[in-house]
Amino acid sequence: EASQLFDSSSRVKFVVCGVGEKREAYVKATASQKNILFPGWVNQREISALCSISSAGLMAYRPAKNYEMSMPNKFGEYLALGQAILLQPRGIMVDYVQKEGCGLMYHDADTLKRAIDKMESDPQLLRSMKSRARALYEKEFCAETVYREEADYVELNSRKKMHIHEV
Repeated sequence: EASQLFDSSSRVKFVVCGVGEKREAYVKATASQKNILFPGWVNQREISALCSISSAGLMAYRPAKNYEMSMPNKFGEYLALGQAILLQPRGIMVDYVQKEGCGLMYHDADTLKRAIDKMESDPQLLRSMKSRARALYEKEFCAETVYREEADYVELNSRKKMHIHEV
C-alpha cells in the first residue's frame, strides 16, 4: 500500500525479499508499479549488496505477541549493515529504535510514507540514524561484545558463589 503512495517520479523504491505465503498476491497486486521489486529469497551477500545502496530496512510484521516479545534476526542484520530502521511492531525493538534514534515508527501505509519522506528530505537525519544503527549493533549485538560481557558476567558470579561457599 505504501509503495502505491509514491508516484512514478519518486526516487523511492521498495525491495521486498523472501518467499512468504503472500508473496504471489503482493507481486500480482503491484504488477503495474515500477517502484517495487520482489527478488525472492536472498543470501547474506545479496542482502549486503542491497543494503549498500539502500537507505532503510523495513520491518513489516503483523502485530502479534511473538514479534512484540522477540527480536527477529532481520533487526540485527539491518543494524549490522548500518541501515536506518522503519519499524511497525511494538515491543522490544521499538524500545531500541526510540532510545537509540536509529529509525522511525509507522502504523500504516500513510505513516510509512511520511516516515520515508522525512528520511528522504533530511539527509543529515538519515545519516545520523544509519550511524546510530551501526553503533547500536556494536554496543549490543556484535558477537564479540556479547560474548565478552557474558564471560565477564559468568566470571563475576563464579567469584560471588565461591566467596559464599568459603564462608
